[in-house]
Amino acid sequence: MVPLSLCACSVAALINVGQAFLLTGKEPRRLGTGHPHIVPYQAFPAADGLFVVVGTDVQFRGLCEAIGRPELILDPRFATNPARVEHREILVSLLAGIFREKPREYWIRLLKKYGVPAGPVNSLAELFGDEGIMDGLLREVEHPTVGRYKTVVCPLPQAQPPSSLPPPRLGEHTEMVLNRLR
Repeated sequence: MVPLSLCACSVAALINVGQAFLLTGKEPRRLGTGHPHIVPYQAFPAADGLFVVVGTDVQFRGLCEAIGRPELILDPRFATNPARVEHREILVSLLAGIFREKPREYWIRLLKKYGVPAGPVNSLAELFGDEGIMDGLLREVEHPTVGRYKTVVCPLPQAQPPSSLPPPRLGEHTEMVLNRLR
């Protein structure tokens, strides 16, 4: 058993933003899917859906070559990550306009050829339809009132093998649990 609170896990997931606050005392501003300290590092709309692009200085150079805008590499507003963070709105707007022109799969393949990490933002249909992602994460259960259905299993190795039992009905195990405590 791994005793964790959802609140503690949420605080830990804020590590970049949380640590920046602890160091500076400055409240971060909301950036949507954008990263507060790396630009570009966010979801962009393509012609047919969202995809995520990540960019260190080296990756940004690859991105500029891939999109046919090598002059952006030398632009002092975008030449370094701190400069891109400072000029975030200008760069993000420029990239968003370019990325809207073609489907996300086109951009993902092209950017990867140039060493730029990129991937789709999946809809739930795409997520649950991806056998590579969902391998071992779905299980069918038989429920006494709902019937047979698929559900997501707990991915923690400590929880394996996952239970094949359906969620309990209201009060179904109350007496058994109380008897264990006596």
